[in-house]
Amino acid sequence: MPSNKLLLILNLFLLFILSANSAAQQINAVAPQKLSLDVSDELAELLGFQFAQIVFVDSRNGKKVLLMNQHAEMEKAADSAVLKKISSITVAGVTGIKGYEFCNYINIDARTDLICRQINQDTRASSGDKFIPAELAQKLESMLAKASGIDDFKIGFVLASNVENGQFELLRHSEYTFIDSNLPMTVTGITSNSSWSVENK
Repeated sequence: MPSNKLLLILNLFLLFILSANSAAQQINAVAPQKLSLDVSDELAELLGFQFAQIVFVDSRNGKKVLLMNQHAEMEKAADSAVLKKISSITVAGVTGIKGYEFCNYINIDARTDLICRQINQDTRASSGDKFIPAELAQKLESMLAKASGIDDFKIGFVLASNVENGQFELLRHSEYTFIDSNLPMTVTGITSNSSWSVENK
């Protein structure tokens, strides 16, 4: 009987070590990679501000990839531990909005946007908002496929926070458009749902 208990304890100990090692590998696997300096500059110019990190979202399936701005990493001051703002972000993919596909509700700090790709229509621009040109999107998508290990990553939109004030900018792919986001709204279903928070230091 004592040998059975000893064997059980040994098995539990080995299981603990294996799961701790597995968790460490998962954490390392999702550690943010850095954007090249030229792409960081191009995105900062599009956004109109310098950002520290940026989240790329595939609107078709809710997959997201976090990448860092090399400039922001190099310019981090010693007192950067000052916490300025914490933002809450929720992204929910929805179906059943007539005339559109790959729709996502994006809620950032109580502001809600709905972004969709219009079915059977060429690229169109929403009035007064910024978008990622198709050429830059293609360049980013090949980088994102490598960073995420996903063969087919298509950017629907990008979320980036201003390093100065923590305010978020939503940058859409040129194939997507903003549509009326007022709730309640009839949808067929929710395809994906994720929430996270971002600290601005």
